Amino acid sequence: MIFAPFTGVNNYGQTIIFACAFLNDETADSFVWLFKELLNGMPGNASENAPKMIITDQDPAMTKAISEALPQTFHRYCSWHILNKFSEKLDAIKYRDYYQDFHSYIWNSSSREEFDSRWIEITEKSGLSDNKWLESIYEIRSSWIPAHVNHIFSAGVSSSQRAESQHSFFKNYVSDQNSLVEFMVQFKRGLLHQCHYKLEEDHINIDHEKSKTFMSLDIEDHMAKVYTRKLFYEVQEQLKESFKYKLELLRENVTHCVFKVMRKNIDTCKSRELTYKKYILKRWTKTARQSLMLDYDGIEVKDNKALLARRTKLFQHATDAIDKAMVSDEASQLFMECLDAFLENLKTLIGNESGQSAVVLETKIDAIQHIFNEPNQVRAKGCGRRLKKGKAREEES
Repeated sequence: MIFAPFTGVNNYGQTIIFACAFLNDETADSFVWLFKELLNGMPGNASENAPKMIITDQDPAMTKAISEALPQTFHRYCSWHILNKFSEKLDAIKYRDYYQDFHSYIWNSSSREEFDSRWIEITEKSGLSDNKWLESIYEIRSSWIPAHVNHIFSAGVSSSQRAESQHSFFKNYVSDQNSLVEFMVQFKRGLLHQCHYKLEEDHINIDHEKSKTFMSLDIEDHMAKVYTRKLFYEVQEQLKESFKYKLELLRENVTHCVFKVMRKNIDTCKSRELTYKKYILKRWTKTARQSLMLDYDGIEVKDNKALLARRTKLFQHATDAIDKAMVSDEASQLFMECLDAFLENLKTLIGNESGQSAVVLETKIDAIQHIFNEPNQVRAKGCGRRLKKGKAREEES
């Protein structure tokens, strides 16, 4: 079967898996099913929460399926795949003499009009005006040329290379020799390790590890508090770069301002018009994932620093226990029995938001942590007993 993962970016700039599925084939119908299942997994109104952008290669079946199943999503073609074809579609001499010009015009054109005029200029200069392949990729420029697509949010992604990096990462855990069950076990193990990297970043933000500031500016200090570390340093570089430009206010209204922007001390630099609308993009902030979240029972999951820290600690213990339990069927069965018993006891706490119950929950969490840390023979005897003690404490309270 064909494994189809959806790869994206979290608020730390890390590459993550959003969802995945198995397909029998790569037909348009299969892709339509895949995208509709993705929407079904979205919270709330699926059509409103559809991805803003999806990046793929130029597969016709996928293109057709996206237009049908994700009509609200902007479909962008992978620039990396297209650029790689230049060496195949142009003869060796033309490629040697003109590829760098094509590359520069594709990435460094700041407007659609500028790109279009430069493209015509280079194709005429190179004698490639009649090249059918160049004509075909120019006709679809609104789906891959940065100057034509940068108005759509893409989290800084322009190609499917992040997906390729994920393939490389998961090859450390799975192979085509795995059975389906083996694949699922190993793939989940890879996901757990991937989540661990995110939790490490959570720890850094929870502990308020201060991002380094250099300019003694209020705006820089504010960004250091709001943005995640990695994204703050990217924004900080842009802030530094902004001092190399001079601005002239052209017009403004209640919603935005328009400035004329020009590089200082460079007479040949073209001026640009910059529209200022917003300051903070929540997508890159430390609180990007803080919103109303419901669990499987419809209960609100409250996201705060104390819970995040506790979750991180528990997750690390659980991951360690899972890795150890995987080595044998007996250990795996023991782990599942203990976990089932623990979850059964937790059911009595669902929906009860009193401070008293929170204390009981902490007691039971401590109990399961001890279970994870003790040797197998102790766990077998102590699992049910500790959970019963926790229940007794609850009744006494």
